[in-house]
Amino acid sequence: RVSREVLTDQSESLVIFGWGIGDQDTHILDQVKRTSVKRIAVSVHDTALVEHARSTIEKAGLPKPVFFDANSPGCWNNIDE
Repeated sequence: RVSREVLTDQSESLVIFGWGIGDQDTHILDQVKRTSVKRIAVSVHDTALVEHARSTIEKAGLPKPVFFDANSPGCWNNIDE
């Protein structure tokens, strides 16, 4: 659903929350390549997964991602918290 409905937007920036960027998800990265995304930011909970995610994104021919801590202040901007 994400690749059909969300990634059709022509935004230059993409922020990824809560996605492990596994090898089984390359079809989503293929869809991102069809957009005008030039910058990718990825939230991480486990820094051990950063190299795998970076490698998978770059092998797909996408821009080098920037990673940030998913628990960093203001990251989610939840008003209720």
